[in-house]
Amino acid sequence: MSAFDDYLKAAPQGNAQSFDAYLGASQPVPASAAGSTGAAAPKTAAGQPGTFTSGLIGFGKGLGNTVAGIEQLAGKGASAIGLNGIGNYLTNDANWQLGQIKQGAAAAEAAHPIATGVGNVAGQIAGTAPTMLVGPEYAGLSFAGKVGLGTAQGAAGAAMMPTEGQDFWTDKAKQTAVGGLLGGAMPAVAAGARALGGGLWGAVKPVIQPERYVGEGLAGAMEPAEAAAAAGNIRGAQTFVPGSLPTTAQVAQTPTMVQTEKAAANIPAFKTALAQRGIENNDARWQALMGVAQSPEALKAAQTARSDAVGPLYDLAANQTANVGKAFLNLAQRPAVQQAMQQADQLAANRGETLVWPQQGGSMAISGRALDYTKQALDDMIGSAKASNQGSLANGLQDARSQLVNWTARYIPAQREAAQTFAKMSPPITTMEVGQSIANGLGTRAMNAGGVPEIGLMPFRSALTKAMNSGDAEKYGIDAGALNSLQGIGQDLQRATVSNSIKSPGSDTAYNLAAQGWLARQLYGPGFGGAGNVGKAVGAIGAAALGHPMVGLGIIGGGNKIGQMVGGRLQDRLSGLLMNPDTVLPYLDARAAAAGQQVPGALMQGLLNYGRPAAVNGLLGGLQNSGNK
Repeated sequence: MSAFDDYLKAAPQGNAQSFDAYLGASQPVPASAAGSTGAAAPKTAAGQPGTFTSGLIGFGKGLGNTVAGIEQLAGKGASAIGLNGIGNYLTNDANWQLGQIKQGAAAAEAAHPIATGVGNVAGQIAGTAPTMLVGPEYAGLSFAGKVGLGTAQGAAGAAMMPTEGQDFWTDKAKQTAVGGLLGGAMPAVAAGARALGGGLWGAVKPVIQPERYVGEGLAGAMEPAEAAAAAGNIRGAQTFVPGSLPTTAQVAQTPTMVQTEKAAANIPAFKTALAQRGIENNDARWQALMGVAQSPEALKAAQTARSDAVGPLYDLAANQTANVGKAFLNLAQRPAVQQAMQQADQLAANRGETLVWPQQGGSMAISGRALDYTKQALDDMIGSAKASNQGSLANGLQDARSQLVNWTARYIPAQREAAQTFAKMSPPITTMEVGQSIANGLGTRAMNAGGVPEIGLMPFRSALTKAMNSGDAEKYGIDAGALNSLQGIGQDLQRATVSNSIKSPGSDTAYNLAAQGWLARQLYGPGFGGAGNVGKAVGAIGAAALGHPMVGLGIIGGGNKIGQMVGGRLQDRLSGLLMNPDTVLPYLDARAAAAGQQVPGALMQGLLNYGRPAAVNGLLGGLQNSGNK
């Protein structure tokens, strides 16, 4: 049977004696109550509890106060509805617990108040935790909802605190009212603190963290989806021409980036950097083109090597003969082929040569030289037809030429070998011919600020198309690596046009001046000339924190210099972000990720929920203790 059961039997109904008195009369007095330290907390060498132990005692005090307060409230409530025995037991037991807490914590508070205070706060948080059952939806509450919730939390937490006054319910009502008022005031105080802190930080941030300020402002001007697209484009950007570096807008390829670059182009430092980047990229494109074209001497050497290789084979083929059959005779009946044979005879006669042709009723032999001269005559006829835009005629002549070449390669072995050698050695030559043709066409154009002809997109494309569709390049093609380089130049030029993809009405100068406004915040004035005294003072503080040399010149006295200094720093950082795509990636990633985050986060929300009542209870406890002294 428990001590409480014995107490209820011994106590007169409705007039129960103190449970402490009952315990004192029937059990030994605890050593702590007799003034002995007994088996109290471990001591230090000086006879006082250690710091760690003091913290634990403080934690126990905070937790014990809440538990005792709940028990006291339950006891008073039970007595109020007529359950005097239970009520007296709970009330007296709560009072006994409070006495033990005071005795056990007194020495620790005197020896180590900081450790005890930390433990007390932890105990309050743990003690009031059950009343803080609020989830992440708190972030979605209106201000009025937050005030109401704070009031309820403060009142509930305060109601758990014990009271030692004569009129319990009056004291408890005061406690609950104070707790509700403090809890309800918390959202307003927090909002004000955030606004004040945000304003001060917003003022000093451009000085302390100029690149972050501009980077977040640039990314913040985008929707999260646009920021994510820009970051993806930057990471996937290709290098079309070695040494040619695109700007951030050219690889990000989003409207905000293009508009920002266009606006920033009016900033002298960025305008100069942009021009220098253009010069360097143009030089890189010329270097890539020269890698294809090489030099006239290299082209001449390659042509000579090819002639030396195929010349003896062509000479051998010219003296070889083959008997023609029905297929060749049918081909020779075409008017164009007959005309080409006549021109071949004239070409040979002019060179003092005699060609071997099939004779009606005689030898059916034809010489390789006769076949070669006929092919050359067809080549001339095809060229004339193309030049006069006679496409159908050119196609018919091409068909005749192809059949003639195939027949020759089949029946004149030396001719076949010569043609194969010629084709094999031609791509390096045609590659240089194409490159030099393009360079010669573009080399006469206007020069840029670096003294080099500017390669434009449309002139380059036109020159490339013309060079690839003329001469041996059309037949034998060019080196695959060279073709990739030429196509890369075209792609690089095309990407650069992104900078001019957004057109604005009126003059670009007016557009640029107006569009810079997003960077100049009101605090520092539209022209970074300095606005109010607060802005100047905050800027001076930030500059002093950085050890800026202007501090020694009396930066606060020269207030307007603050805005100019800040503006110069921001413009420098903006130029860096717009010229180097990788530097803006962290800000774009943060902006893109912001859409999927809860504000505040789960951890911060939990701290808000549990920390508010702990602070209220701690403050109430301090007020109560000071009032009892």
